[in-house]
Amino acid sequence: MEDKTMSKRLSDDSTYDSKKLSKREKHTLDSRVNKNKRSVQLSFLIGLVNQVCGVTYERPRKRSSQTHQFFKVKTLNFKDEVVNVENFLEAQCKWCSTQPHQLSKKNLKHKMDEEKMVVLFEFLVDVATEFGFLFFTSKMKNKFNRNKIDFIEEIYFGNKLAFGYKQIEVIGERINAQLFSMTSVQCKEHTLLIKDIALNTHFERK
Repeated sequence: MEDKTMSKRLSDDSTYDSKKLSKREKHTLDSRVNKNKRSVQLSFLIGLVNQVCGVTYERPRKRSSQTHQFFKVKTLNFKDEVVNVENFLEAQCKWCSTQPHQLSKKNLKHKMDEEKMVVLFEFLVDVATEFGFLFFTSKMKNKFNRNKIDFIEEIYFGNKLAFGYKQIEVIGERINAQLFSMTSVQCKEHTLLIKDIALNTHFERK
């Protein structure tokens, strides 16, 4: 029920007449729609990568009421290796904190979080690509103009279309709800074993 309500709310928001919105209102709406899209596609990627490895993730401190939840990926647990994703993101995004700037502490943290999100997205796509998935994406410059945010349009496997845009959206929303339900306020972190039963149903070959 929550997924349908959230999707309808964002769908309704996106149909507002842009001529009736102020520049600030339009920016807020666009940011909300893009953030939701990223959250849904990241959840899809977590489910896809879970087909080849375990995933330890953490729910956000505060539950978003405007968009789907954005999860922090902590580790990828392969048979012979545990990849510390948090350390990887810190190393990749360290440049943010060392560049000359006059940002407030709050804005600097936001900049770092945005950069980590971009790198995490690309990293999970790279992992899935190593296991035979081919991604077709559209790109949108982020406001810090360093990296680009990829939005997945189609995914192929074995030269065949595996997931179209709408499938990715629907599956991503369902996985997002499932990931959230596996955590709680008391236990924010959860580890998915490889091919988690609940998530695997979305990726079984018909």
